[in-house]
Amino acid sequence: MSGQSLAVLSALLEARTGQQIASHRSTRVDTVLLPLMRERRMETLDQLVCAVLDGRDPQLAGRVIDALVNGETSFFRDPHVFEHILETVAEVERDGRRARIWSAGCSTGQEPLSLAMMFAERQQAQGTPVPEIIATDVSEAAIARARSAATPSSRCSAACPSARWSAGSTGVRTTNGWCGRSCCATSRSAR
Repeated sequence: MSGQSLAVLSALLEARTGQQIASHRSTRVDTVLLPLMRERRMETLDQLVCAVLDGRDPQLAGRVIDALVNGETSFFRDPHVFEHILETVAEVERDGRRARIWSAGCSTGQEPLSLAMMFAERQQAQGTPVPEIIATDVSEAAIARARSAATPSSRCSAACPSARWSAGSTGVRTTNGWCGRSCCATSRSAR
């Protein structure tokens, strides 16, 4: 890949998401874009960049961005953060207000779904309301998966905190319905 192509991809990523490609991560660009190049029967990243720039396929730039962004997500990641969120929401509710939680950069939604599960369990145990959970990401493809609450069961099995949650082929399910009901997932550009 030429330095010019890397500069174009870097500028596109920063303009759409605010993220930058660090110089030591430039080899990752080749790896993550290779499936897209194969699908398009392109041999080089320079060809892919030319296709993005010619604008004949308006969705191509979005697919490049989807491949470049870090889609790291998992259920109940960073347990201390979830404990802090529980404490903060309880403080807000003690003041008589309804809590709203924004999960920015939610990828395919495991963190906001974890929040929904956690607060649904709290509601069943204590009768407290479930906060509004808003989940956003720059990736349209990731948001589509987050909206569906469809998560591979391999990602759910070790994460679900109680017997009321089960990992099925279509996602995480409670004995009372889909946990994704209290989440609203949407795509947002960083700028």
